[in-house]
Amino acid sequence: MRKVQVLIERAQEALTNSRIFRVALGTTAGTLLLWLAWRYWLDLLALITNSNPVLLCLSIALGILANYITGFPFRLFLAQHGVSITFHTAASLQLAAQIAKYIPGKVWSAVMQAQLSGINRLGSLLVAGIDTSMFIMLTLTGIGVAILIAQFTWLGAIVIGAVTFTAVSHLSSKALLARVVAKFLHKRTQYTFRQYQPSVLGFSWKPFAAAGFLHAIIYTSFVLVLLTATIDFNAQYLLIATASVFLSWVIGNLAVIVPSGIGIREIAFIGLSHAFSLPADTATLASVAMLVRLINLVQDVISAGIVLPAIFFAHRQKKNGSMQF
Repeated sequence: MRKVQVLIERAQEALTNSRIFRVALGTTAGTLLLWLAWRYWLDLLALITNSNPVLLCLSIALGILANYITGFPFRLFLAQHGVSITFHTAASLQLAAQIAKYIPGKVWSAVMQAQLSGINRLGSLLVAGIDTSMFIMLTLTGIGVAILIAQFTWLGAIVIGAVTFTAVSHLSSKALLARVVAKFLHKRTQYTFRQYQPSVLGFSWKPFAAAGFLHAIIYTSFVLVLLTATIDFNAQYLLIATASVFLSWVIGNLAVIVPSGIGIREIAFIGLSHAFSLPADTATLASVAMLVRLINLVQDVISAGIVLPAIFFAHRQKKNGSMQF
């Protein structure tokens, strides 16, 4: 417990050192989002009013399922640290932690997961969580680029997708991502992550590839269904819009000091959509970007509302000795 406390203190010190910059950037990003909401709220309202409610509900369900599936790579990354949990537990922890991404600092998702699961390995949870985010970002980047390449050559798109999944899966199976993240965190916090270094090597790359492929299919379905429900694009422009959503999501996540990429993701989507020559004006694109944000928020609230009580109940039952969480 002392080491966990030191880890939290060091992480907090590292965050405090850049507080002014983080607050300034976060405030600017939040202001951008508020400005977009104020400037285009009528367009957003019209977009929601004219959308297909059945497809909107389906997109919410698919988004929740995509977040649930991230428990697959999360469990694999935890196993590299010698932490063994079931897929359902890993997936539930991932759903529960979604709400924590709106709090500045990546450590809070791990803190929440540690408290909910009783796993006394905060460093492992933190690194595995970051590894999972990096894994998803890399695979979605590959899919986004492949979709854009598909406008010119399907063979090239298939090659890009296959190379991306194979490379990312091999890197993940060798725990290389975990080592890089651990070294980065050590530099930021001046804390040695010896006990959090990967303890099991030689994992097969195939489970990682399967996890990434399954998540990509479900997440792509979520975005396609959401866009189909709201905008009238042909198949080509629908795919380009989907790629813009993927890449803007990645850009938003790269802005790690901005909670959930607020404002960054929306501006990136508008910029990328214009760059890719989507036949839509700025008002429509801003409305779509804000709707995606709103749908994500609804997914996170529903997930937390379902998973958190279930985890607390299971944890309570475990203490009573009548159930294993």
